Amino acid sequence: MAREAKIYFQDQLAGYLIESDRGYTFHYDKAYISAADPKPISLRFSI
Repeated sequence: MAREAKIYFQDQLAGYLIESDRGYTFHYDKAYISAADPKPISLRFSI
């Protein structure tokens, strides 16, 4: 069973961290990456 956490950057939904049996994945929210000058959440998870 997968679990999901919403990740925010300065009160704006940035994406979703998903935990599954295979580990963790992160997906940016489409509205966040479409916004003017979105900031990366981590150096590992680039936009």
